Amino acid sequence: MSATFTVTVNARAMKAAAMCASDQETRYYLKGVFIETSAAGVTLTATDGHRLVAMTHAPATDAPHDATAPAVIVPLHMIDRLKIGKRAPDYLRLTIDATATPAKLTLSFDGLSITGEAVDGTYPAARRVAVAAFNSPDAGKIAHFNPAYVATFGKMAELMTGGKPPAIHVMPNGGSPALVDFLGDHDAAGVEAFGVLMPCRLGESRYAGRSVPAWYDPNPVPAAPAGAQDGDDSAEAA
Repeated sequence: MSATFTVTVNARAMKAAAMCASDQETRYYLKGVFIETSAAGVTLTATDGHRLVAMTHAPATDAPHDATAPAVIVPLHMIDRLKIGKRAPDYLRLTIDATATPAKLTLSFDGLSITGEAVDGTYPAARRVAVAAFNSPDAGKIAHFNPAYVATFGKMAELMTGGKPPAIHVMPNGGSPALVDFLGDHDAAGVEAFGVLMPCRLGESRYAGRSVPAWYDPNPVPAAPAGAQDGDDSAEAA
């Protein structure tokens, strides 16, 4: 039985998913995109513990797709070398040589061949985080998010669709993981995706329950005349 497998992966999906991967050496097993294959297609997962993205697409037409390929973590340093221009092909070819440990990988894309090794580690149970986002008892409760992490999903949508998204739908779940719909109906090449954001734990805002600051109040209280004091009887004295 051959120990070499070939899978065709949406290149923009891989590049976009990498935006949610970790860059911390101590979390080396998160420094890449987790690729799983089946007869239904390809699933990509990436997370840094604060944000998570899951993407999937059906097998490419007339392209290699080995549904028995082992799951691998494609390292960021390989994905970083992919240059996704507007006229770039939709798909790349991932070859997995499982005779070695860790597996040897080759990304073939737009005339470029990138070689390396799979990240040697066990990917975390990301699906459990997704279940918590979809089934939170705190659905709709107010939450706070790191603005840079929200912006990441906007960048991912722009890469996938070729245009800036009008909005990113973040569905807060209070202190639980929030579901993010960043592609909507504007998916690319049949890609389906969703994101998950962990909320920030902040204290109460200094503006909570207060009126508009005096310096921006549209109906400010007129200032008392200079020199006037409570109980001033200067008018009667005059």
